[in-house]
Amino acid sequence: MRLVVLGAGQMGEHLLWHLSRLPERHDIVLVDRDPQVRTHLERKYDIAAAEGDASIPSVLLEHGEGADVLFALTHSDATNLLAAITATDPVIGARRAVVRLSDPRHRDNPLLDRGGRPETVHTIFPEDLVAQAILGIIRHPGARSFRSFADGALALVRARPERDFVFGKPLRDLDVAPRRWILTGILRRRRGPEPGEYGMLVDPAADPAGPLHIPRGDSRIEVGDEIFAVGPANSASAFFRAIGHDSRPTRRVVIAGLGQVGRRLAELLFDADVEVTVIRRSSGRKRSVPAPTIIGDAAQEDILAEAEVAGADFFVAATGADEVNLMAAVLAKKSGARRTIALHNREDLRQVLLTLGVDHPISPGHITAGELMRHLHSRALVRLDWVGGGGELVEIEVADGSPATRAPLAELDFPRDAIAGEVRRPGMAPFVPNGAYRFRPGETVVLFIRASEADPDGERELLGALEHLFGAAMEPV
Repeated sequence: MRLVVLGAGQMGEHLLWHLSRLPERHDIVLVDRDPQVRTHLERKYDIAAAEGDASIPSVLLEHGEGADVLFALTHSDATNLLAAITATDPVIGARRAVVRLSDPRHRDNPLLDRGGRPETVHTIFPEDLVAQAILGIIRHPGARSFRSFADGALALVRARPERDFVFGKPLRDLDVAPRRWILTGILRRRRGPEPGEYGMLVDPAADPAGPLHIPRGDSRIEVGDEIFAVGPANSASAFFRAIGHDSRPTRRVVIAGLGQVGRRLAELLFDADVEVTVIRRSSGRKRSVPAPTIIGDAAQEDILAEAEVAGADFFVAATGADEVNLMAAVLAKKSGARRTIALHNREDLRQVLLTLGVDHPISPGHITAGELMRHLHSRALVRLDWVGGGGELVEIEVADGSPATRAPLAELDFPRDAIAGEVRRPGMAPFVPNGAYRFRPGETVVLFIRASEADPDGERELLGALEHLFGAAMEPV
């Protein structure tokens, strides 16, 4: 596929990072004004880079003509909208454009709704995606991460079991998960390095989670492992109770930062009847939120004390500065906040945050890249999300006459590095297929697969095997 990326900011680079790890080889062109950034990313990801203003038709014509997907990811909503609408005009002929927007008022744009071109111009609101991801963790305190998909009907959760009953037994002998939930992945906890002074790992770059395993009937969960599971979002609380987590609801949250993410999160929590206190650096002229607001630096202990962080179920550091988020979250934990969440744009800070005691480091770029990647698919296979530890969530349509329809699931030549999580059929609630289930043409199957960056050829073979099994050929839209 021919892909064009407009804008080399943090979101643009996150997308390039993910694209560089795909098993498929795409023709990628980056367009940006900054020559130093272009040169750096061109060498780093082995892509073509060009200078240009994304809002100018001649630039779009030169670099976007006939593109399969054009990603408009500059910091300007107006530029992104204009670029997407211009590039998908028949004169230029980009097949599809994905537009990054920050201002939620653009949701009402008639050019992006019915009567416009929704089949070619797709919008994403990154701050809203991040706020929703944080909300999932706050609603389910046992979650390490919580991501919804299938229009909110299904959830992919990551958690560490705390119930002794689940450890050391073959999965076939366990019957603790609620109906329609399925375990899709196990992350084995590495047994080193040991914590050193101040609780820091001897090797700060080491990931405490080991490689991802696709579970089978004889697989066992051990103490310290993390698991991934897929199931109906409306019964997620029951799943967390089943693996031993406190189901006590969140009552109070303190948010540091009132940018787009902080404001949207405060609105969502207000709708969920959660008490919220906001810390912001200045009064300014930004839109207010329905919550008590404290003016000050969230990285100062007296400001955290004024916000009564000690009594908070969650402290969320959502400022625009990684260093402030790190300091504020660490101090909030020290001050007595039960759990802490911190946004970070630099991937190398994730492990530092974890080793300093921050419960949930969240990368907005990673969350947004997962959404962007959904638009790289054939007519049948769609990428839904990337998963920490080396996993990927995809969905595929069952074709008429495919091998998957000819025998029960247990008798199919199903790849070992994939597991069927859910089946969706029009007019029915999603369900988990058992070994006796026969797939039907027209169904959509959600698959959890092991995706190794170190073995792109292996991932390419895995995707090919799944496409063969379900009877769909990879063709660009």
